Formats: sequence, structure tokens, C-alpha cells
Amino acid sequence: MKRILILTLSLFSLLLSGCNSGGGDGGDGKDGGGEQRWDFNASELQLSPAETVLPIGLTQPLKVDAIIDGEPNQDVTTTPALTWRSSDESAVTVDSTGHVKAIKTSEAPVVITATGMNADGSIVESTAQITVSSAVADAIQVTPNNGYNTLVVGFPVGYQATAMLSDGTTRDVTNDPALVWASSNDEIVTVVSGIDSGNGVVSGLQAGSDLVTATLSANGVSSKGEATLRIINAGSIKIDVLPVPADTTPDIIVGSTYDFVALLTVEDDVINITDSPAVRWSSTDASVATISTGVSAQHATATGVGTGSTDIFATATVGGASYDSNRVSLLVSEIVVTDLIVNAEFDSVPILLPQQLSAKAGSNDMTNTVIWSLESGQATLEGNVLTGTEAGEVVVKATSLSPDGHTRFEGSKTISVSADPISRIDVYPVSYTIPTGVDKAYTATAIVNGTDTYDVTNNVAINWTTSDTAVATVSKSGVATAAALLNGNKASTEIRATLALSDQLKPTGTAPLLVTSTAVSSLDISGQATIPLGMNFPLTATIRLADEHSSMNVTESVTWSSDNQYVTVTTGLESGNGVVTVLPNATPDETVTITAQLQNADGSQKIVGSHTITVAEAAVSSMSIAPKADQTTGSLTVGLTRQYEATLQLSNGQHRTLTENSDLHWSVVSGSDTFIKVSASGEVTALSAGTDKIQAIYSGLTETGKTISAESDDITAVEAVMVPGSLKIVRYSGKEDPGSDSIPLGLEVLYSAMATFTDSDTPKNVTGQTDWVVNPQGQSNVSLDTSHNEYVAVKALEITEKAVSLVATNSEYSESDTLSVDVGEKVITDFYTYLFTSVMQPNQQDQVTAWAIFSNGDTIEITNEVQWSSDNPDAITVSANTGELTAVGEWGQAATISGYYPALGATDIEKIEINIPTCGDVDDTEKYNQNMQCLKVASDDKGNWFTSTPTTRFVHLFGYAVSKSNDNTGDTYASEFQGNNGTWFIQFVQTGKNVVNPGQGNDGQAGVNGQFDRWCQKLAAANFAGRNTWHRPSWELLTGFWAKYKGYSNGLWEARGWPTGRMYMTDKINGSTGTDYQMKSLFDGSEDLNQAPAEYSYGSCVATP
Repeated sequence: MKRILILTLSLFSLLLSGCNSGGGDGGDGKDGGGEQRWDFNASELQLSPAETVLPIGLTQPLKVDAIIDGEPNQDVTTTPALTWRSSDESAVTVDSTGHVKAIKTSEAPVVITATGMNADGSIVESTAQITVSSAVADAIQVTPNNGYNTLVVGFPVGYQATAMLSDGTTRDVTNDPALVWASSNDEIVTVVSGIDSGNGVVSGLQAGSDLVTATLSANGVSSKGEATLRIINAGSIKIDVLPVPADTTPDIIVGSTYDFVALLTVEDDVINITDSPAVRWSSTDASVATISTGVSAQHATATGVGTGSTDIFATATVGGASYDSNRVSLLVSEIVVTDLIVNAEFDSVPILLPQQLSAKAGSNDMTNTVIWSLESGQATLEGNVLTGTEAGEVVVKATSLSPDGHTRFEGSKTISVSADPISRIDVYPVSYTIPTGVDKAYTATAIVNGTDTYDVTNNVAINWTTSDTAVATVSKSGVATAAALLNGNKASTEIRATLALSDQLKPTGTAPLLVTSTAVSSLDISGQATIPLGMNFPLTATIRLADEHSSMNVTESVTWSSDNQYVTVTTGLESGNGVVTVLPNATPDETVTITAQLQNADGSQKIVGSHTITVAEAAVSSMSIAPKADQTTGSLTVGLTRQYEATLQLSNGQHRTLTENSDLHWSVVSGSDTFIKVSASGEVTALSAGTDKIQAIYSGLTETGKTISAESDDITAVEAVMVPGSLKIVRYSGKEDPGSDSIPLGLEVLYSAMATFTDSDTPKNVTGQTDWVVNPQGQSNVSLDTSHNEYVAVKALEITEKAVSLVATNSEYSESDTLSVDVGEKVITDFYTYLFTSVMQPNQQDQVTAWAIFSNGDTIEITNEVQWSSDNPDAITVSANTGELTAVGEWGQAATISGYYPALGATDIEKIEINIPTCGDVDDTEKYNQNMQCLKVASDDKGNWFTSTPTTRFVHLFGYAVSKSNDNTGDTYASEFQGNNGTWFIQFVQTGKNVVNPGQGNDGQAGVNGQFDRWCQKLAAANFAGRNTWHRPSWELLTGFWAKYKGYSNGLWEARGWPTGRMYMTDKINGSTGTDYQMKSLFDGSEDLNQAPAEYSYGSCVATP
């Protein structure tokens, strides 16, 4: 294919439900105001969580997924076609968004039912049980999601409020309506409170300190928690993105996931900003992998969706400026495994103890992308959490599906459930003392029958609490953090672990914790002083207390940092901190300082320790030896040599090949030079017939500090000579003996010298051991190139009357051969088709031509000698003999034009597409031409062009589909609406996956890459109507556009034939609400200033001159 230009126009859309107002027509695409229905048919609904224990006065959001083709395809929780009801509204209420609130206790669990109507009128429903608890909050624990009470100006952090209930359990009440967030000084810190979700997000406005409080009022009890914050200025912003773990190379298969973190270095602090609202994660190629937060706490999770390579990076927006992190390459490969390995925390568990399951395909984590199902046994399965409800065996299965819904591979696991319940919980350490600002990790062990033990430290049913949050807080994974003491030098609290298995079974274990304000006199770091490229080693941080003269390991409590971007150290993790990794691109011999910092929660004490590391050259991890790639293999003829090389695998992931080096020593394995010998550079010489091996020993820098050796395969030396008369000049391509040859003018032919040796009947290529000449010498009709080892090249330069002789001579065996060669007339060697443009208008005629290429590079037109055909004559026809083209189809159609040249038996093709027109010219007034597949364009008084909202028929040609999800992506739209002339038109929303909505703290990006915005982007990318500046209109632009047509009765419908039955959207945010967009009617000029992002309506894109 020589010159092919293909213009492809694809479109965008979204999902969500909503309604608008406007003049002219009514309804939202359904008929006549009947019952609300979905535009799909669900086989069932899935309501989660299925069972909930809810204290009086608190609220629990429920979620409903529609199961389509066996998978939970859509979140329909808030769709109009879904209705909610409670079996006892006096005990539990439920609103239209699925939020249930506990009012009072009841004798039996309250059943919440969600009912929906399918497109075909059938009914589907699902239920959940709510058990109302009378437990009240004993305390509220307020903790930062990223583990740092240090806040950087410009980087908001989410805080969590955990209610420690009187029944020993805990509950996340961050977004509960009964909780009120507050800051003691709004000039220093603001905190989000009182919205449906996203509460507890704290933003620092200026350096200083402040107090954030969370007050829960429920069931007649008010409980308050607080956290002291230190706010610092960002200064210069440096963001590092690391894979998790940091010393790994991200490499996954399609369908698996990989985690990343973003770290911000400010002064001496390294802060995890992965989940900060100021940070946006990106993948440079979303067709290879997507990246999102919320799957794993304080991690961004990449999911492989297609093969290839992409870069993962994070962008922080602070003060209107954007700061990009480094980029980490992620390789996504095709699936090569055929089954899944399903693992469980325990193969045998006591009854009612839940456990999390995981799934791996090879080394790739598939846990969050597979479909989990219960095959047999008495148990409950929510996601990947399995709970045995009766004694016996339970079989659970994980299934990985391809994008088209077919099973790729699957795996299963059998779990044995015992009838004996858990009798007690042991918490370790039994008693402990820590200074303020230090962490201590606790473990919880479940005991069955006094002997069987189960580690439940991180079990999904475990509830970690503290009796006094003012003394210490405790995380969901059992890590206690000593708080700053306000009064006195010591204070104690009790760390509790409650395993909530049922209403009746809640075993609890406790351990006392003493917190002291004793000063820390020193912080010491110990560990490796020299680390090679690509390797990692752990460091240990130890503090010494001033008055007790005792030391304590605080490796997991300190904040670690490095002064070199290519030498990283883990920090901010629950465990595994202090591990130093020297990245492959670090500089050898460079000195790096690793710093550990310990600071009290109130900032009253800060102690720093440091450790110096020297970067060493990459160490050798393994070695192999083999012949160089250009050397022969198999037996080695006596007297001949073969070059071997050692390949060193290095700690930085690279490899190095050596032959001669002061640290590399070659030898013959047997110690004898009877059959072979090897030089100091690894060259092997065959001495006599026999077999031996060689070995190489490397004594330089290795990972283990010891020498590394490797052996070759057997080397067999054989005696061999050339068979007399066997030397022949042959064509290199097919090894045939031409006898004599004629080369067309301009062509080059490759020849080899082949000879048979006594050690094999198979001829060997001896071109490189042969002398080549052309006789008579000095002839100008051919050229001879002998620079290659496997062949010589003879090129025909000029036609002459006499032939020349190509002579090959092997002097070692006194063998030669001669080939007669003459130069013939030029011949056609190739042809190609040519088309000036690959885009045609309907009814347009054009011409495709064909050109032959001769052996000497000349060309000639052969259009009428080619047999032409079209694979889609309904779109574009072609004259079989002349190549004349006619576009007989409609826009959007395409055809492949084939040209077959019988003289060569070859075919070349051209792809042509019929391009997409506007409906008439700009400012066309026809009211019914939009029934066709085109898009109307009208202008304002300033030369700006505006598009009408597209027709359904228009977008369906390009595979557009309905999507009403807040996370919509790709070629989708939200709804259809029947316009003034009876045509169905498209309605969009302004939401989308990872799209910022108004009021989310970055209004300048509101709606960018949303469903409506993507439609305008598509028009710009396609250079629609000759302009590439299409975008969402501002309020001012759309208002100015309306001003030109407001004098017309019925507005744009009368003036330009536009659909006007729905308001047209803008990118303007309502300044009063801060969460809505403003819309304009192009029917009568009326306004709607309160369009929710998920409310769908017409969309007009604007292009400036």
C-alpha cells in the first residue's frame, strides 16, 4: 500500500438519568408519561450490603446493581425506574437514593426492598436486611487517611471519623448525616461537612496549627473526636510516583492490576498524596491500562485493558498551576496462563469467621477483576469475602471474563468450615510503653478450642478500638499511634480487638498501652552502607529515651526520606518502611543521605537521624556462557575457532556481555587441552576430535559477595575437509545452481559458495572463506560486493554484448567454481496504485491510477492494464478497465478499491471513505433536512459557528450507545428526545469517569472530558465543517448566539430548523449553588440555572473563526 489516508469520525456520549425543561416538546424519550422504565432488561438486581447492623440515629447507603448477561453491568441505585420501600418505616426509613436510617429497634430485622421495571415491563427486585442496634458511640477517633497529621497548603487530605461503639464494634461515620465536622480556625484550615459524600476533606490555607473536630449526635448521645494538625507551606513541589513495592518493575497481563503511590517531599517530610483531591492520575495510553484511586487505600490502582506499554503519572493542581510527577512505565502483556489460582487466608476456618479470597494468574493479581461465585456449601459470599455459616466444605470459584463476556480462565478453592466457634481473642503485645508520636503494631489472634489459632489482625470483621483516643489512636489494621499528652508525663489506654461475627458472637481481646512524654535523646539508623544499582536493603531506625536509657525500634513510625530522586526509601506504610532501593538510573559512586524523622502529634518534639549510603555499580546476579550470536553451533572442525561470550545478569535489570575482562577467567573444564583450548578472551579452538566443556568464573562485584561461575554445553571437535569438486556457486535465496545466469538491468542477485565437508552431507556456506572476482576484470556492466560473510552481491549496471564470469576460489582446499553472467533488459518488478485523496463526497467522481516499477527504477503508468474492483459498490463504484471512481453511497460509507496486475499476479489497494457533510451550508434554514445524516451549523454576529444537537440516526452510524452512569466513557449519550419535526435527537450529560463536577474544588476543570465535552472534542478532532476549535459554549457565547435569533417566533426552530424542545447546555457554573450548570433555551430564550451535572439535555458545540 503506497498512499492511504483514512478519515474516521467517531463520537462520544455518557450516562445518568435526569430531566430538563424547554419549549416545543415534552417527555424524555418514553411514551406518554407512564411508569418509569429502564432502556435495558435486567435478569436480576443485586442489593448491597445484603445485611447491615445499624445503630439508632445513623445512616447506611445501599447500592443496587442491575445484572445483565450474568454480570453487574449498571449501578441503578438512583435511577427513576427504581423504587424503595421499608417493611417497617417506624424502625428504618429509606429515601429515593437508597439511604436507610435507623429510627428504633425492632423485634426482627427490617427488610428493605428495591424494585425496578425493565424495558419490556417485567419487574425485578432485591432485598437487604437492616438490624437496628441500640449501641451508642463511646468515642470518636479522627485520623488522616494518609497517616499524616501534617497538612501541606494546596494538598487537601481526607480524614476519617470512626465511631467506637458501646458494643465493641467500630463504624466509619465520616459521611453520616449525624456527624458534623468543624475546624477551630477557618482562616488556617477548612473542612468539608454536611454533604452526601466527601466529608472530612481538610484543606490547609496557611502555615500554622489547628484542631479538626468531628461530633456525632445519635440516639441521645453526643460524642466528639479531634485531631491536631500541623500545616506547612509547600515551597517547591516535587512529586514522586512509585510502584508498590518500590523496587519492582510494573509488568502485568490484561485483566490484572498493579498499585502505585504518589509521594510529596516538603522540607523534611515525605507525605503520601495519592488520594488527595489535588492529585489527578493519568495513563498515557488508556487503551493499554486505566488508573484510578479508591480500590486500595492510599494506592492508585492500574488495570490492564489491552496489550502494550503506557506511562503512569500523577498531576497536582495547586494555586492554578499544574505539577507533573515522574512517569513510571507499565507493560501489559497478553494473557498466557490458562487458569486462576485461588488462595484463602485459611484453608480451614471456624464457623462465622469471614476471610478474604484472592486470585492470581501467574504472578498477576486478578482479585478485583474476576467474578466470584459460590459453587457449593453453606456460606455467604460478598465480593471476595467468604463466610461459612454451617460446618462442612465450601467451594468458591473465580472466573475471568474477556471483554466480549466469554470465559478466559477460572479457578476454584475448597474451604473446610468447622462447627467449633471462636472462644477468645488474644491481643499482643500484652503490655507496652511508647513515647508520643510513635506507632506500635498490635496483632489479634482468634482461639478455637484453646489450641487452634487464627491471625485476625486484618480480618474484615475485626474492630480495633481504644478506650481513650486522647492518649492513642488505633488504625483498622491494629497500629496504635501515641498522641500528644496534654496533662502529665504518662497516660494509659486500653487497645481492644473485637471480632464482630454475629449479634451474639463478638469475642474481644484487650491489652494495656502506656504512653509517655519522655523526651527522645537520639535517633540512630543502621544498615547497609553500600548498595549496588537495582538492589534494595532495609534500614533500622532506633530511638533512645532520655530518662529511661532504653532503646526502641521505630522503623515503622518515623518518616523516611532520601535526598536523591533515584534512591528511594519506603515510608508511610503500615509495615515495610525504611527499605532503600537504588534505582537502575542512579549514579554510581554517588553519596546519598537517608533521613528518618520522628515528630510528636502536636509538633512539640522533632528528632532527626541520618544514614549515608554510597551507590555502587550494578552487581552481578547470575551468569551464562554461549557462542556469540554470529558464531556457528554444533560440532567444531579441528583448526577452526568459535568465539564464546559471558552474559552477566545485573541487579539493575540489565545485562552485560564480556569476552575479556580482568574479573573474568576462562578455562577448560577437564583441565586438559587435548581436544579444545580457550583463550583469555573466550575464543575456543578445536585441537583434535573429542568432547569437552569450557567454564567462566567471575570474581567482580556480585549480589552475594561470592564468585559466580558458569559452564558451556558440550563442545565437540571433529576432523573435517572439503569434498573435492563440491564447491558450487549458487543463488543465495534458494541455494540452487543456475549453471549460467542473466540479471535484468538494475537488479542485484546474491550468490553463495557452498561446499560439502567430510563431516556432513549437508553443504556448508563457505562464502566468507572464498575469494571472489569478476572476469575479465575492469568490466563496468556489473558490480561485485564481497563485504558479507554469507553471500556476495552482483548488480547489473549496463547492457553489453558479452557475458562476464563470476569466479569463486577456496585456496585452503584448492577448489573453485565459475558462473557465466550477462545483463538483460529491464523488467517490471513491482507496481503500486495511487489516489490523490482517500475522501470523497456523495456523487463525486475521481480517478485511481496504477504505476509499474522497473528493475532499474523507471516507472510507467499502467492504469488501463490493471483489473479494478470495489468491495462495496453500494458506496463507491470503480470502472474495471479505467479506474474511474464514483461515490454512489451516503456519507459514512467506505470501500476498498483493489487493483490486480496480471503481469505480476499482484494486488494493491486503496481505502476510500465518503465524508460527513453539514446539513446544507452554514445558516441553512431547511427544517427537515436534519432527518438526513448530517449536522446543522448556524453562526452568530461575530463569526462563531454553533452546531445543533445531533440526531439519533447520525450517532448510531458510529456505534454510539446509551450510558447513564456517572462513570461513562467513550462513544455514549444519555438519552433521546423527539424533536419538533418528529426526529429523535440526542441528549448529553456533563459527567463522566474521573470528571470533575462543580463544587469539587477545581471548577476550572468542571465537565472537562465529560460526555458533552467529549462530543465537542470529537468534532474538533475531525475538523468538522473545516474548523478544529469546537468546544462547549460559555454562557456568554450561547447568550450572544441567541441574541441574533430572538426576534424569530419559536427561535432557532423557525430561523434555522434546529431542534429546540430542550434547553442547551453551557460550561457556566451557577455561582449561587456552586454545584450546577446554567442552560439556555433556544426556543424562547428562557433560562435554567440549576442543571445538575447528571441531568441530560441538548448540546451545542461552538467553533471560533
